Amino acid sequence: MYRRTSTGVEIAVGDQTDRLRREPTVRLPKGIVEDGETPAAAALREVREETGLLARIVAPLGQVEYVYRESGAPVEKVVHFFLMEWMPGAPSARDGELDDVRWSSLDEASRTLSFDTERDVLARARVRLEEASA
Repeated sequence: MYRRTSTGVEIAVGDQTDRLRREPTVRLPKGIVEDGETPAAAALREVREETGLLARIVAPLGQVEYVYRESGAPVEKVVHFFLMEWMPGAPSARDGELDDVRWSSLDEASRTLSFDTERDVLARARVRLEEASA
């Protein structure tokens, strides 16, 4: 999710303690598609739940697929990412999945995101945002 400010574009990022490794991470909000839900609807819901903020989808940014291990068993995950614009309004309560949510400049977010796949998604978002500003 992004917003435009007088100093440039900012991205909402979240701090989270990785539940498997117990290490601090910086990540983009994301989650699981529930039964009967589209990836777009899930993305909007998850962003609202995790950040307390409302957004609207501007464009798809593709998907990321990876496998992680939980209790020794491999778990396949597919994450659909969307470029979302922040919608002003009163924030709602967050679900607690993220320890903190903050706005970061594009450059800062690119430096601090913990996962290469999310930095790649951010690079795609940057291109879309630059195209929209041209």
